Amino acid sequence: MFNTSEQLPDSGTDLTHRLDTLGAFDPEAADRIRQALHGTTAPLKPALEPVDVQLRKAGTLGDPGIVILLGASGAEDLEMVFRRMPEHVRILLLESEPAAAADLFRACPLEELVQEGRLSLAIGMDEALVEKQFLSLVDLKRAPEVRVLEMRELSSDAANFYYSSLSRAKNTVHLNVFNLGTLVYRGPHWQYNTIQNLPQLIAHPGVARLEGLFAGKPAVIVGAGPSLNEALAYLPQAAGQAVIVSTGTALRPLRKAGLRPDLTVSVDASHLTARQFETCCDDLYLACSSLAYPPLLPKFRGLFSASMASNPISEWLNTVGESKGALTAAGTVTTSAIDLAIRMGCNPIICIGADLSFSDDGTTHVSNSMYHGSRLDPARLIRTPGNYQADVPTTEQFKCYIDLLENYIRSHPDIRFVNATTGGALIRGMELAHPSLLARLGGEPFDAYDAIARQHDGYEVGPMDAICSALRETVEQLLETMSKAHEAAMLCNQLIMMLKAPRPEDEAIARGYLETLRQIDRQLVENRTCSLFLDMSLWPISYRSGAQRAPHEEKYSESLLSNKRSRELYEQIAGAAKWTRHLLLNSIRQIEAGRTHAVPSEGELVPV
Repeated sequence: MFNTSEQLPDSGTDLTHRLDTLGAFDPEAADRIRQALHGTTAPLKPALEPVDVQLRKAGTLGDPGIVILLGASGAEDLEMVFRRMPEHVRILLLESEPAAAADLFRACPLEELVQEGRLSLAIGMDEALVEKQFLSLVDLKRAPEVRVLEMRELSSDAANFYYSSLSRAKNTVHLNVFNLGTLVYRGPHWQYNTIQNLPQLIAHPGVARLEGLFAGKPAVIVGAGPSLNEALAYLPQAAGQAVIVSTGTALRPLRKAGLRPDLTVSVDASHLTARQFETCCDDLYLACSSLAYPPLLPKFRGLFSASMASNPISEWLNTVGESKGALTAAGTVTTSAIDLAIRMGCNPIICIGADLSFSDDGTTHVSNSMYHGSRLDPARLIRTPGNYQADVPTTEQFKCYIDLLENYIRSHPDIRFVNATTGGALIRGMELAHPSLLARLGGEPFDAYDAIARQHDGYEVGPMDAICSALRETVEQLLETMSKAHEAAMLCNQLIMMLKAPRPEDEAIARGYLETLRQIDRQLVENRTCSLFLDMSLWPISYRSGAQRAPHEEKYSESLLSNKRSRELYEQIAGAAKWTRHLLLNSIRQIEAGRTHAVPSEGELVPV
């Protein structure tokens, strides 16, 4: 075990020797850490649930056992994990930001843990690498017990990457990866946002309505890199010659310059995105996910929503009028905007402000954006090949985004990609051009904004009475679900009391209770629409129900533990049905009143 009270030697020679040791066992991890040693990361925030609490919930793992750590936190937390876990448990550390992994490498001897075979590393945003490292730990002849611990607060991008990677690995070997509650705690929040957004989502079309709308027409994708300061002067000349698609972060600079994009794209569900839209939006069209931050949607003239595979309410939404379609999320929203433009039939795709790097003085974004004036210390940034310089300053996270974008470009060989910029990082697969190219697009003029408006205004939602009737039926189903779940929880409580103080006559009574529970379970499963609206809020408790015993549960018999967890599950179902029903009623009232923005009422129930 390592001693976190002593700082490891940090000289170049010592680090080189340690990296050589790591490289003998994991050359890929050593290479990524070596490249990131001089990079920088934002200050790491602790996990929403303390690591020691997560460890208590994880309980004791059998043999074989695997613990997956999401994110590199402090050496003390890592040491705690290794001290708590038996030696037969193998630990896989996933870190999407190589610079954060490098910081941890400086603080503790990862190379020794890898050499001992107790630790495996998957560094960077590479799903194939995560799958490979996970499979290397799995003995397919013996189903392992798996736990997932969130070591620090995760960004939306990191959380989506980890969830996607783990799902891919799990599906590969058909394992039941328990205890993903540390990752899927976002489910209740996503469900809350989606139901709050229902009046907007029902009243407006999806991005599928835009497919093929601009076949063969150019698109200009506007990112928010520092080079946009120069490119903005040329953008008005592309009006009428191309479809102008702005990312959310670039919107404020565009509006400050007096420019109106044809379409704006945002894929993040976080409330932090609100600052991107602190500008006039009432003449704009937004393409966004169905779980977007609710106060944003009514700011726009029109909306094109998109479903997500992880959002089961999307399945219901696709039965209301036309199918909504999907938005791709791949690190940077620029990739999402590019993908939408390609779905609209655009070719070529011209990017401005897609720097994925910083100015030499560390300036991170274009002026007048939500990051106006933000700078990073150039001495703590890494370097990546540039467009007009041998290399430019960036972060490991942006390097991951470059890789993802380059992979996306390679998957579309029939599309011409152009990077019209005066700076920025080299993005392979993109032709390089000066932003003045925007004045020389040529072709027949067209009005993209008007075409998008006509597609939006031509949308006909299904009969609102029928939609509200279907939603009210779901409300009644939720009430029934709440009642049945309460009944089931009470039956489980009765069984628990019997198990604690059994009597001879209890056996027949218990059989009756168990049969009633089986009937309730069948009824809950058969209530399909209700399940769609509840599913995300139950992700955490579903994984909790399959977790290994916590220390305080060691004293329970299998029957007692099973009934206690069943009672907890039914209680959570009842609670989720209650607040979901309340939100759904609020959305129905908004729809019936002809309004498309649901504002929570005072004292409204919200998921915790």
